[in-house]
Amino acid sequence: MDTADRPAQALEPVYDHGVVRLVLDLSELKFIDSSGLNQLVKALKRQRECGGHVVLHAPRDQTLRVLDLVGLTKRFTIT
Repeated sequence: MDTADRPAQALEPVYDHGVVRLVLDLSELKFIDSSGLNQLVKALKRQRECGGHVVLHAPRDQTLRVLDLVGLTKRFTIT
């Protein structure tokens, strides 16, 4: 929870520059809870508003299971 707002803060400049394809490298992510999932969904909504999309790159098996459990694997491109 201490770091849940960091992705949103880090992405503000990206949104300001009109980036259409956002790739988030999740390879080092060891844990994700509802706060982190919420940030991913916010990023996806924001990108879709400007005609873009979000790619989740290299999520670990545990992260992928959580994403699948909550139905997000169908909403994101995962590489």
